Amino acid sequence: MPLTPIAFRKAANLKADFAVQDDDPLPVTSTPAAYSAANDTSVVSGTTADITDTTATTVIAGAASVKLHITHVIVQNAHATQSTWVQLTEETSGTVLYNIYAAAVGGGASIMLPTPLIVPTANKALQAKCVTTGASVRVSASGYKV
Repeated sequence: MPLTPIAFRKAANLKADFAVQDDDPLPVTSTPAAYSAANDTSVVSGTTADITDTTATTVIAGAASVKLHITHVIVQNAHATQSTWVQLTEETSGTVLYNIYAAAVGGGASIMLPTPLIVPTANKALQAKCVTTGASVRVSASGYKV
């Protein structure tokens, strides 16, 4: 791929190329394009109680004839010494969709997914399970159904 003249410009000159004028119309939005309003019936969310073993626990229940699209996941481990991997899975099949590490003493993650994590089968729930027995993990998730 050949280099273009812009690749050789100094950083000071690049600033002028991308300057925004006060009169430029900029679209402003505070909601994802996936749904139109916070009270839309397509929005879903859920949370678990403490997960302390390797049994799959429902985070968001499945809904008739729709697939879940997950856009945010929070995982936190409250156990004092036991860390674990947490698997987000599809109900019944157990297909692992995502793995999140949750260290002991408050470890975990809050993940905003720019591309939704999709539960691939309609009517199936999003579930979470620990790989290690003994941790004390809670999982929350939100998204929308299509």
